[in-house]
Amino acid sequence: MKGVAILGATGSIGRSALAVLDQHPGAFRAVALTAHRSGDALAELVRRCAERVQSAVGLMASMADAPAILRICREIDKLETDADKVMRGAISQLFRTESDVRQVIKLKAVYEALESATDKCQDVANVIESVVLENS
Repeated sequence: MKGVAILGATGSIGRSALAVLDQHPGAFRAVALTAHRSGDALAELVRRCAERVQSAVGLMASMADAPAILRICREIDKLETDADKVMRGAISQLFRTESDVRQVIKLKAVYEALESATDKCQDVANVIESVVLENS
């Protein structure tokens, strides 16, 4: 699996690059994402996690493709790890560059809430994985 850094992940080229990664989950993995705003990068990761949760839940209806469900669960785990990295970098940059204390408090809360959403997706993926393993 090749690691890919995507600069400007929320722009049109960045979104296209993320779409290519989504189409080839076994071949490529985003190892770094940047965006004009860190909140945009985190929101993109939340969107991708939520889409994968939706896909995994949809596949659970028949349980016919357990390997695909487990693959999706692993993808969610990787996305959540990416979100952790983006959030840590965003908060670090925020404290280094933002002089308005109120802005720091607001943005830090937004970054943490977005990253928490990916944590919840990972929690769901863990439950799905348990159900699949128990029923296969």
